[in-house]
Amino acid sequence: MEPRFKFHYTPIPQNREVWLQNRQAGIGGSEVGTILGVNPYESSIQLFYRKVGILPLDGDDNINMFMGRFFEDKIAELWEYYNMFEEDMMENFKKGTKKKFCQKVNYTIKNNHFPHLLANLDRMILPEGKYENAGGYGVLEVKTISGFNVKQWEDGIPPYHLAQLQTYLTITEFEYGEIAMLVDGRKLEIYEFERDE
Repeated sequence: MEPRFKFHYTPIPQNREVWLQNRQAGIGGSEVGTILGVNPYESSIQLFYRKVGILPLDGDDNINMFMGRFFEDKIAELWEYYNMFEEDMMENFKKGTKKKFCQKVNYTIKNNHFPHLLANLDRMILPEGKYENAGGYGVLEVKTISGFNVKQWEDGIPPYHLAQLQTYLTITEFEYGEIAMLVDGRKLEIYEFERDE
């Protein structure tokens, strides 16, 4: 039986240009940090100019963004084996023992309570395993980051990543989410969060 969600979703177009056009219909979770002024890579005026068509829809792509997309599937896969410690993750991976489960989300998610917001989740956490008693589904955001950037933030997590996750939790009305960050291409760090109204 299919789960009943409070939001509705539409398939993400395979054509990147069409997907970018569709994002013009609202504010995406990754854009909320820019609006709040906590994204050091884009100003709110740049975002405004993109939304009204003065700047190109697709901002400057760079190696960090490329690598993030390239490694997203692998980081999400490793997250499924993660259980408190990296050593446990390695052992679980060798044994093929997953501790939690997620699935790729090929949909843009909207919620009628927040019609101006859009969510393109990296993964949806499934309620199997560890989360059976945690109220069900959650949001998993997957990130690659340099050790230098981690040291810039008080808790090691850039505020724009937190804004993105909390926006997705608001849209989905899920109670919790996680950020899985691969630091310097070799250290997996997992951070758990509850939805914060």
